[in-house]
Amino acid sequence: MTIPLALVAGFLGAGKTTFLTRYARRIAPRRVAFVVNEFSETDVDTPLLAQASDEVVGISGGSIFCRCKVTDFIRELGALSGRIAGMDGVVVEASGMADPSAVQSMLDESGLSNYYRFTGTITLVDPGTLAQVLDTLPAAERQVAAADVVVVSKCDLHDEARLTATETLVRSIAPRARLVRASHGDIDLDPLALADPAWVDGAVAPCVDPAFTPLSLPCPPGTDASRLAAALAELGSDLLRAKGFVPAADGCYFLDWSAGRMQLLRCKPGPSGLALIVRPAAAAKAALIVKRVANGEFAG
Repeated sequence: MTIPLALVAGFLGAGKTTFLTRYARRIAPRRVAFVVNEFSETDVDTPLLAQASDEVVGISGGSIFCRCKVTDFIRELGALSGRIAGMDGVVVEASGMADPSAVQSMLDESGLSNYYRFTGTITLVDPGTLAQVLDTLPAAERQVAAADVVVVSKCDLHDEARLTATETLVRSIAPRARLVRASHGDIDLDPLALADPAWVDGAVAPCVDPAFTPLSLPCPPGTDASRLAAALAELGSDLLRAKGFVPAADGCYFLDWSAGRMQLLRCKPGPSGLALIVRPAAAAKAALIVKRVANGEFAG
């Protein structure tokens, strides 16, 4: 007996976790496990998704399709396969830096295809950043090329001309893929119900892309979330992603930076700290912010 396994991909900030959180709540009480891959050592997405599902496994500190983490990925899928009789499926959220084209060959070569039936790949794209990331990150193009379904996300933030241009760009890379639009991750789409997945031949990457630097930023209680957000915003376009929980004096905030847009949202307390991904040119400046926070300069 095999169970369905699906992959959700997309560049940093495309809306993968929002989509999966809504999906997990919609399908309850089906028993679906989620494997969440965080590029940074600070795992933010696993506790977020755990608010909607009891079956969440986190793998942080690199991509599950790189040699540094693929062994961890195979081990976690193997452990889940031991409980396969009571499960309805597994959905994997790949890191935003991942090239997902190796998924089918990885399942075959590891013997996991004896337990899992790959249903396909859903890739989310942000119309505000897609053209730029395609120019700077080879994995982004492969995320689109490997997709069976491409979700054009955050449609509420863009006009029709931008959405149409995004769809045209996607079609040039993945003419076979089904295209759908979504806002706030709200779409009736089941990754485990896809049929006839495309065969994409790929190999596990040798290492993490040196063009991007992950950093962890611990946030002590009483951190001034607004001041911290302003300091991070000064990194400008060299800050590709910032997300995580900030325990401020007046409550907990979720800080979310993507596509040059910063949000601070009140939230339930989570594991404090931020995951940052920057370009190497800004690594020293970002590390200085980490040091300043640790020294208490952003205390509220």
